[in-house]
Amino acid sequence: MNAAVVVRPIRFRSARGLSDLIHRRREDNLQSYSLDKFGTMARASSITDTQQQLDPTAINLSRLLSRLEQNLLSPEAENRYHSSYERAKVGANLEYARTLLLRLEHDSAGLKVQSKRQQLQTDLQTKRDQIKRLNQRLYELNQIGSAAEEEDEDSSEEDNEDSQDQTPTYAPATKASSSIDTDDTTLLQPHLRSRRPPQDPPPTSATATSTSTSARTSLFSGRRSPTTATNPSTSTSASTTTAQTETLLSHHRTEQESLTASLVAMATALKDSTSQFSASLEAEKSVVERAGEGLDKNVGGMEAAGKKIGVLRRMSEGRGWWGRMLMYAWIAGLAVVAVLLVAVGPKLRF
Repeated sequence: MNAAVVVRPIRFRSARGLSDLIHRRREDNLQSYSLDKFGTMARASSITDTQQQLDPTAINLSRLLSRLEQNLLSPEAENRYHSSYERAKVGANLEYARTLLLRLEHDSAGLKVQSKRQQLQTDLQTKRDQIKRLNQRLYELNQIGSAAEEEDEDSSEEDNEDSQDQTPTYAPATKASSSIDTDDTTLLQPHLRSRRPPQDPPPTSATATSTSTSARTSLFSGRRSPTTATNPSTSTSASTTTAQTETLLSHHRTEQESLTASLVAMATALKDSTSQFSASLEAEKSVVERAGEGLDKNVGGMEAAGKKIGVLRRMSEGRGWWGRMLMYAWIAGLAVVAVLLVAVGPKLRF
């Protein structure tokens, strides 16, 4: 009994030291796991920030506003957007830019980080002011274009009035024979005799022909004059139309080149972001694998520690089930001995 009493405190102390060692190892493993998890979360947050910076809506809005500002605020904007069709197309682009801005403002309201939300709202306010400035410029161009169209209409009406004033008026038709004067002597010539030899009549026919030609020329001279009068206006309008067409073609060519360059740059940026994202995924894959291995080690260590603690508990409590039964038997025997001593002992006489 004394040996058992002496051994039990020693075994209890060893079990406590082992449990402290297991607890210390568990805390170290949990700390390393928390560090790995924190690093993973930090990398994930950096990836999220990169994805937010590469938001296609913000990129489209920035590119659209820069292109519109370059086109509308240039000195050639009045000649470039002379037609109402081009101005309507620019108005549709501004409306689309306003839609993208509203979408970004709605998305920014859901950000939980105060600094990022304020920064994004400041950027969006700058873009809103830029859209207002472009709308004002488009309104000015519409005013200039409407005034130019009114001037063109007035000039066309004046040209029509001038052409109507220059339209010739024709005299009533008369016979050619009535414009030719004939003498009575020529009518009486076949009935009179003359001593002179007879003369041929061709001079009279030549005179009639020249007279009819001069009358025809005087009649149709007024008809040719309007044609010669309208030729300068036609050539002027044709040259103006050609200049406008060349301006529009050069503008469209410039826009096409800028769009091609922006598409190439966007494709390059997309390729770079894809490669960076794949590299970050590969790095995170190794981190996740190490975290999984650490968790597996922790589980194995905890199971082994549980088994050892169970063994130590059994050793500290006794020799198992048989030892416990023996302990109960000793207790019962001692109780019987105590009762006998108290009840039977005083009656004994020696």
